[in-house]
Amino acid sequence: MLKSLLSDLGITFHKTHELGALMDSLARSGAPLPGEFENLDVLTPFGAVYRYDDYDGTESLNRAETRALLRLPRAWVEDRMRIRSVLEGT
Repeated sequence: MLKSLLSDLGITFHKTHELGALMDSLARSGAPLPGEFENLDVLTPFGAVYRYDDYDGTESLNRAETRALLRLPRAWVEDRMRIRSVLEGT
């Protein structure tokens, strides 16, 4: 969802799964995420490191908590994109 917003804003970004880097790109471009989403980068290992490296299973992901964690930022990103679309008439 962060990559979608960066693309919608016309911001170039490096190919990465590191949420912190994507969040920094948004902040540097003047479109930071609200403060309540500052901890999203804790999910980076589950989207990148454990996907490509050996996962030893010592950390587990609570899927219900993760879905709840992502619900608000996803809605925020979708609202931002919807508002931009209306303002631009597309």
